[in-house]
Amino acid sequence: MAEEREELSVVTNEVGSPTYAPDLARAIARLLQYPLYGTYHLVNEGSCSRYEFAQMILELASKSRFPLHPAETYERAT
Repeated sequence: MAEEREELSVVTNEVGSPTYAPDLARAIARLLQYPLYGTYHLVNEGSCSRYEFAQMILELASKSRFPLHPAETYERAT
């Protein structure tokens, strides 16, 4: 999105727990070793807002100077 837009507004009041893909892959591989069924919920520790997550993504992509604006869910147009 940073390549497509001049700035971005991201909500601060929605919080989640991003899951590291290699951790998820290892857990799935482990589960597949057993005859299990059902629904499983797997996440890493910790949490962050969507805004904090976007900040980290931009930082890791060396785009930390990209204009990122905090917003509340009700402020965002759908």
